[in-house]
Amino acid sequence: MVVQSNPSLGEISESDKLKLAERELSPYELDLITKNKLNARIKKIYENSLYYPLVAEDKRYGFRDPKLLTDAKRDYLETVVQFNLLAKAVYERQRVNSTDSRIVNSNLNNRPLTVFNAHELLRKTRDLEHSETSVQFKVGEITMDRDEFLGHYKLLVPNTNLKNYNHSYVFFSSAEVVSVAVAGIAGLVAASSAANGERFDLMWGLTTGISTEIILRGSDRLLYKRELGKTPPWDSSIYLDTHLALLRDHPDDLHMARDETIPKTVIKTGNYYGLLSRQIESGSFYPRLKENYARALKKAA
Repeated sequence: MVVQSNPSLGEISESDKLKLAERELSPYELDLITKNKLNARIKKIYENSLYYPLVAEDKRYGFRDPKLLTDAKRDYLETVVQFNLLAKAVYERQRVNSTDSRIVNSNLNNRPLTVFNAHELLRKTRDLEHSETSVQFKVGEITMDRDEFLGHYKLLVPNTNLKNYNHSYVFFSSAEVVSVAVAGIAGLVAASSAANGERFDLMWGLTTGISTEIILRGSDRLLYKRELGKTPPWDSSIYLDTHLALLRDHPDDLHMARDETIPKTVIKTGNYYGLLSRQIESGSFYPRLKENYARALKKAA
């Protein structure tokens, strides 16, 4: 693939900056976007991630005109490979490495990067309390810290909850004693005050204590949640892995990559998606994709 330069629309406007700010972009992303002249496709990617414009093209063309759908998707994909280091690395089969102890001996280290593997690398390294130093990833010959890596990933995949957090309310964490103590005190107060103090209500105390503990354990997750009604990031990652592999190996078949033709499970299992991601990267998934597309095409007829 020869990536062509795209016509620019000039510097991004103040109204566009406000729209982009609503997405809570990282400082790295904001710096990147304000320093570059953006064409219409790049602006859409910054506003919505790469996933949603591709899905919109699927819905726009359906199964009616595979060539127009392929051309529309190729425009987006060739554009994003120009400026997004993760997309470029996946397209070029660059390897990813990290010296972080949670990654170094895993099956994610020193492997060709995929969008799904990027999700898993970020998921495994988001707990600040168990991080020895700032996490860094070497992608090909480029080294980037976790925030920059996450910034590139978020431009591809929406609906993520991969920001760093302090793992405050999990067993064996440093806050466990405080968490249990607060829950215990709440339970004792509730038990002793039940029935106007006439009796010590053990069940009421246990219920209050457990409820308090659940609230404490969940409170530090609220800022990092994703919207459960939308496509989960692992499904979006696999969808994009399929597109980038097709762009590299079978660019005329980009129309085959659709929600209807890419497998997914109701409950995420790392082994299933990890294996599927490796099959997509290696090219062994392609015959299965063609079969899935043929069935979907027949069903849509």
